[in-house]
Amino acid sequence: MSQTSKRHGIADFSKRVGMIRKDLHSSNFTPGIGAQAVRNFNEPFKKLHYTYSRAHDLMYTNPACRLADTSMIFSNMHDDPADPRNYYFEQTDFLFENLKSCGTDIFYQLGESFEHKLKPFNARQPENFEKYAEVLAGIVRHYNRGWANGYRWDIKYWEIWNEPDLIGKAWCGTLDEYYHFYSVAAKRLKKEFPEIKVGGPAFCTCIPRVELIRAFLKRTGEEDAPVDFFSWHCYTDDIENLLAQPALVRKVLDEEGYTKTETSLNEWHYTVNIDSIMHYGTPEQYRNAMFGPRGLHGIDSVAFTAAVEAGFQDTPLDTAFFYGCDLFVWGFLNNDGSLNKIYHAVEMTGKLVSEYPNRIYAKSNYKPVYLLGGTDKSGSKYALMVSDYRGTDPELLIELPGIAAPRNLVATILDQEHYPTEIPARLEDGRLRLKKFVPSESAVFFVTFEK
Repeated sequence: MSQTSKRHGIADFSKRVGMIRKDLHSSNFTPGIGAQAVRNFNEPFKKLHYTYSRAHDLMYTNPACRLADTSMIFSNMHDDPADPRNYYFEQTDFLFENLKSCGTDIFYQLGESFEHKLKPFNARQPENFEKYAEVLAGIVRHYNRGWANGYRWDIKYWEIWNEPDLIGKAWCGTLDEYYHFYSVAAKRLKKEFPEIKVGGPAFCTCIPRVELIRAFLKRTGEEDAPVDFFSWHCYTDDIENLLAQPALVRKVLDEEGYTKTETSLNEWHYTVNIDSIMHYGTPEQYRNAMFGPRGLHGIDSVAFTAAVEAGFQDTPLDTAFFYGCDLFVWGFLNNDGSLNKIYHAVEMTGKLVSEYPNRIYAKSNYKPVYLLGGTDKSGSKYALMVSDYRGTDPELLIELPGIAAPRNLVATILDQEHYPTEIPARLEDGRLRLKKFVPSESAVFFVTFEK
């Protein structure tokens, strides 16, 4: 098939297919408060229009702060968890107030964040599961019931621990011990707060090792513990594998009788083998692994991020959280502190969620291309995000049936050399033509026009 006759996808703005699911557009990222007096990230964060922020790894983005982790809020397990004087909420309160002022809600990961130390000091299994569960109840009570000069925020999601399958790094006992701990904590929280959703286990090695999922469900089922959502993590450069995981998890949950349990992929990110290169590679290898086209901050990562945000919409996933912390390696900042291209790809999805929420039928028939489109509430303004992940065609042709003469057609591109840059775009024979600067590289386009 010649390039002039190839069609890379279709976007039919006359066909509504529901709303763009905003719960699939969330992050592990919050505006930091540790250096907010010199670098306030609130305004850039607002433009992402994230639905939820998972309270996790906050010490990495807020040095010298005591935030969210149970050991940071209740530091002495010999104290009485019924006494509000034994809790330190002040900094976490300030962080959450700031987050909510940006329009984003909280997904609270209870327990401890991941430790990168040679010896874990906080991410150890609790000595007394029942007492630890009482402390967790105090945290929920503070934020949902106003206890200890707290709030009535009705935070919906409460996750119990993080990545317990990383034995010795995020949990220092056995998995069976974790399953029992989860059951003790989940039952205690649901007893006092039946309206919340509790879940876990935030596995990072379970896909496709479905035996781990079944083992968790079997043990918690034996202890009659609630699992309102099942969570896991994935770091990869394989889009199709990532997009297939929610259906696999849904299938296992249904087979085990957990048909009402939600699915939550609450850490995901494009990845290359950056850790070994950072520690053992040459400076040139490090630069390529970070900033080359296939690097962690390269255009493949940018296109991967946009493609996954689009692809999630057609999966049975209930919530999804990009692992975008205010960190140089995994986040949205360049070396000089400026916003990187991954930020701008996420911003495109945020625009769709906030300004063009009425999803339209958009489908690609060319594997590297992923589409997500919508209209505004009036149905007179249109937007389309197009991600070409490692495609090699110099120009993409998107069929727009029923669109003859669009008004105010504007197209921008993200690629290895360009931040959002306006490019010529035209409609010929009902096809939108989007030309790449570098045919052999990934690219992301954002197109808007009016009726």
